[in-house]
Amino acid sequence: MNTIIKKLLPAAFFVGFLAFGAHSAAAAGFPTAQTNIATGITQSAAILQAIVTPNGAATTYRFDYGTSQFSLGNSTGYLAAGSDFNVLAVSAPISGLQPATTYYYKVIVQNSFGTNEGGVLSFTTPSANAPTLIIEPSNVTVAIGETLQLVARYDADGTTGGAGAQDVSQSASWMSFNAALAAHQGSGRFYGQGNGIATVSASYNGLTTYAMIGVGASSGGGGGGYGVPSVLTSPATNIYQNVATLQGLVNPNNSAATAWFEYGTNQSLGQSTQNQSLEVGNVQVNTSAYVTGLFANTTYYYRAAARNSYGAARGATLSFNTGNGGAAGGTAPIISTGEATSIGSTRATLGVAVNPRGALTVIWFEYGRSASLGTSFGYQSVGSSAGESHSSAVLAGLQPATTYYYRANAFSSYGNANGVVRSFRTAGETILPPTPAPIPTPKPAADIKPLTLAASALPVDPRAGESFDYSLAYKNPNAVSVKNVVLTVILPVNTDFVSSAPSSSSKVSDNGFTLPLGTLKANAAGTVTLRLTVTGGTPAGEAIQSIAALNWSKSATESGSASATLALRAGGEIAPATSAEAAPAGPSLGARVMDSFRNLSLPFWLVVGLLILVIFYFIYGYLAAKRKTETENISEF
Repeated sequence: MNTIIKKLLPAAFFVGFLAFGAHSAAAAGFPTAQTNIATGITQSAAILQAIVTPNGAATTYRFDYGTSQFSLGNSTGYLAAGSDFNVLAVSAPISGLQPATTYYYKVIVQNSFGTNEGGVLSFTTPSANAPTLIIEPSNVTVAIGETLQLVARYDADGTTGGAGAQDVSQSASWMSFNAALAAHQGSGRFYGQGNGIATVSASYNGLTTYAMIGVGASSGGGGGGYGVPSVLTSPATNIYQNVATLQGLVNPNNSAATAWFEYGTNQSLGQSTQNQSLEVGNVQVNTSAYVTGLFANTTYYYRAAARNSYGAARGATLSFNTGNGGAAGGTAPIISTGEATSIGSTRATLGVAVNPRGALTVIWFEYGRSASLGTSFGYQSVGSSAGESHSSAVLAGLQPATTYYYRANAFSSYGNANGVVRSFRTAGETILPPTPAPIPTPKPAADIKPLTLAASALPVDPRAGESFDYSLAYKNPNAVSVKNVVLTVILPVNTDFVSSAPSSSSKVSDNGFTLPLGTLKANAAGTVTLRLTVTGGTPAGEAIQSIAALNWSKSATESGSASATLALRAGGEIAPATSAEAAPAGPSLGARVMDSFRNLSLPFWLVVGLLILVIFYFIYGYLAAKRKTETENISEF
């Protein structure tokens, strides 16, 4: 079974907290929806499940599904979900699936107040001729005080299916994960004894399958229980590279309650969101929390939690991955790698089309002799328009008759974007025809060394509301001047700009800082310092990230760039778990290392700085000597 489903199974086991007959006194409104675990999965079919609340208006639902989580190209069509305030278990069968294939799906609901949708989940169909196990029916309702018989069917080679498969109800191992709602009485019989939606399972011959049982009072009356809150962790939504929205369902069980979320980069969690107050009631309500400062391409674990006068309860621990998408609050740029033109034996012009989508954006190219690329160049700011623009960069210093691969990339405070990898082949060396007299070979023009740009900040862990200096040191290591030098900085989204030095001619707009430096003379160097303040309310540990680009030109055909990145963490104490039962989390390894650094004396850091300068001095001397030798060899040639 797909890994995502395995991680979401514990959440499905705890679904079942709202009484079917408990009608809310609240006014009608938007429907709510939660995508649930798929059941009845075979090589060619499955039953998609969800939990839907119409919220007092006639509501319909449908499932979208497909083989890509980014493009769910198939739909079940809309089905009726009623118009009351009850939480309903709904489902829809799908067929025509392929064996050994992962399918993604989500539920969409709509009524006269609007449309809502659940998260995207997935399942994987068994391979051809693999055994299958299903429960029939896989979505059914039983009244409180009544008994329901379910049937487990095993298909040894996955070809019989349905009622023709072997009935293994007597020998299967059954379980109810909400025994207070549906108690197992043996061999697939379940007794309804509490309002809600229960998850049950059957296991046989190494396989496990699931079903949903809705339990409701036949009189339509509501539940009146008291006790600790009922908590369900739901799939996270709005997941970007640095933020996400954690979701949960909580029933306060007729007592005033507070709810929160616990999360972290491992299953020990360690961080908590602020408490949310829940009113007295016996109705399951949605809770959510917006968390920031997350790392890109990182798996985070989280769970919902709640407390009332009877005690605390926590939902199952789920997870999500931040990936490398855009950051919340805007949209990552769109970029397309263009064609290579003006291809010669040692240079080519690479094209790009980019849409900044309203945020200050920097673009650059990567290239190499294989599709792995490996070298970056051509950093340049393309502004913050909302439309597509075209640009290019000259790639020089290539080898004749060689295939090169390249792609365009873009960065804004809302994320990264990468174009497709393309390729071109340089022309072969030109062979001159014989002439009566030898023609001297012209000496190649000396290459312009790249400008250097380095980023640093003090202090390295500024707290919320605290200012820090973001310094960018630049240098022209060439014996000639370069002109049209411009420094562009994408400011961290969780900071406010205060000032810059120098400040003349600088421009701050949106989330970008631009400073024209004009002409840099030979061996000229300087530093630009930005004073920034960490936005109030920024939690400890949140990432503070920036990228800077230094663009320049020597002539119409000779230009270049340099870049530098800044990555800090907001300082302060990590907020502890808000519940008394939450295990106290000790300081992280990173925090202990940073504390150790803070305790080191100033003389220690002066020695470290001196050693670094000596190392860079020898490296620079070695590279300069090597460069001089190469130039002399070329001259002799």
